[in-house]
Amino acid sequence: LVGARNNGTQSFVVESIDGSLRYPQDFTYYIQNFTALRAEKTVEPGLESTFEYLFMPSETFNGRPMGLVVLVNYRNNEGKRFQNVVFNQTINFIDADEGFDGETFFLYIFLGAILVLLGFVAYQYLLANRVKRVSGKLGSQNLATQQGKGNYDVDWIPKHHLPQNRSPKKSPRERKSRQANGVNGTSGAASSENDE
Repeated sequence: LVGARNNGTQSFVVESIDGSLRYPQDFTYYIQNFTALRAEKTVEPGLESTFEYLFMPSETFNGRPMGLVVLVNYRNNEGKRFQNVVFNQTINFIDADEGFDGETFFLYIFLGAILVLLGFVAYQYLLANRVKRVSGKLGSQNLATQQGKGNYDVDWIPKHHLPQNRSPKKSPRERKSRQANGVNGTSGAASSENDE
C-alpha cells in the first residue's frame, strides 16, 4: 500500500507507481523492474489517498538481500511532473513456510531407497556367506548326491515326473559285440576286431 497526502494548496494527480529491485551495493544497477500501476487519481489539498501496488519478484531471488525502490509519479494542475521515492530499503526475500515441502519429501524418499538398497546388499552378502558355510558342512553329502544321479540333484522333482527306466539301456556297440559273441561263438578279441 502506498499512501499519498496532499499538504499543499493545489490538487495533484497521481499518474503512476512503479517499483524495481536493485543491487544492494549499488542502487543504480537494476535487477528486476516491476509493472507500473496506472493510477490517474486526483488528490485534493489536505486529503490523503491510498494505492495498492502489487508486484511479484522472481523466485530466484529467495534468500538474497535486494534493494527495493518504489516511486510515485505525479503532476500538479499546471502539468509540471514530479517523482518521489516512497520506499528505498534493502530487504531479504525468504521462502514461505509451507506445511509440505516437495523437495524435502523427495529427499527423504531418496534416502530411504538408498537405505533399502544397502540393506538388501548386506542381506545378500550375509545370506551368501551362510549358504557357503552350510554347503561346506554338507559338501560331501551334496557331492555324493550329485555324482549318484548325474551331475545334478533331482530329489526335489516328484517321482512321477521322472522318466522310468524299464529296461537297461545299452549302447549299440555293446549290443553288436554281444550278438557277435553269441552267434559266431568267437572270442571277445575277434568280435572287437569286427566292430572296428
